[in-house]
Amino acid sequence: AQPNYVFNSILDSFNAGRGDLATHIPADLSVCTELTSGTDGWTGAALSTANLAQIVQNLPISHNAGGWISLTDQDNQWTTFAAPAKYLGNRSDWLGGQITLDMLHTTAGTRLDGPMVFLVSGDTVLCSPWTMPPDSWQHYIIPLRPADWHLNTHNGPEPTLAQMLAVLSNLQAMYIIADYVSGE
Repeated sequence: AQPNYVFNSILDSFNAGRGDLATHIPADLSVCTELTSGTDGWTGAALSTANLAQIVQNLPISHNAGGWISLTDQDNQWTTFAAPAKYLGNRSDWLGGQITLDMLHTTAGTRLDGPMVFLVSGDTVLCSPWTMPPDSWQHYIIPLRPADWHLNTHNGPEPTLAQMLAVLSNLQAMYIIADYVSGE
């Protein structure tokens, strides 16, 4: 007979004692973006390379009738897509879930080493690892658990469960990187 799994998201960082099993069942992560008729509130932002929580310039984005948005790198800062308000606030129920997105990259050049997604709360920034998008559409799944993130820089320490929960509980900004090569 096929096993019937009741829990599919067990937090390996939780241990209540011998013989105990704890799980976090993420809430319905149905906050999503449909780009069929517009930008759905997404904007462009250039972030300071020295302070990932600081916007140094708002950037224009374009909407394509095919159901996607794009922007052009304007300078040597981190060029990002900034999430609309519906993604922000108390998102503690996202812990153990995932961010999914589709992306392609159309500019050649020297690869940068950095994050794919920034989650910001106050002065704390969680940075996810990245994979350079190819010049064709690629689907990405970014788990929302401490082992898959770095604290305050793309190569910083792994955040604790408490640090990740604190950011998700007061999510003030979410940025998706659009800048994968050095220079403009």
